[in-house]
Amino acid sequence: MKKIHYIVIGGIGLSALARLLKHNGYEVSGSDIYETSITQKLKSEGILVTIPHDKSAISNQDLVIYSAVIKQDNPEIKEALRQGIKIVPRKEAIKEILKNNNLKYTKQREVILTELRKLTTHPTADELYIIVKKYLPKISIATVYRNLESMADKGIVKRVEISGKQRRYDGRTDPHFH
Repeated sequence: MKKIHYIVIGGIGLSALARLLKHNGYEVSGSDIYETSITQKLKSEGILVTIPHDKSAISNQDLVIYSAVIKQDNPEIKEALRQGIKIVPRKEAIKEILKNNNLKYTKQREVILTELRKLTTHPTADELYIIVKKYLPKISIATVYRNLESMADKGIVKRVEISGKQRRYDGRTDPHFH
C-alpha cells in the first residue's frame, strides 16, 4: 500500500496523517471542499490537493481515508468503490498505520496519537497525559510514556529534544520549523 488519498485532507487530523505518510515515503493526495491555509501548506509540501471534491481525484490509489463528515454519496467515495479501492474512515486509518509499523492497535495508542496530532504545540508526556486522561480516565502516566516512546521509535511521532529540558513530542514527523 503506497498510494493513499484523503477526503477532507484540510482537517487537523487527516492533514497530520497525510504528512506522516508522505514523510514515510507514501504517495499522498487529498481533497477538500475549499482552499485553506492547511491545504495550501500541504500543496507546498508536494501533496496533490483537489478542490472541491471530484471523482477525478481518484486514480488507482491503494487506500482512500475519509473524514467522519463525509457521506457515502460523495463523488470520490463512489469512484473509489467503482474502482474497487479500499475505503476506511479516519479512525480505522490509525489502526492501519499502527499495523503497518508493527504496533498493535490499542485504544490508548489511538487516543494518544489522535490528541497529539491535534496540537500545534509540542507537549511533554505529562502534558499529553492530562489531555488524554479526559478521554481515558484510568490511563496511567507510564502508559502514555511507553506509547509515546514506542511510536517515536517507529517514526509515527517525533521526539523533540531541547537541551536541558524535559523531552517533548510532535505528532508531525515531516521536516518543519520549531
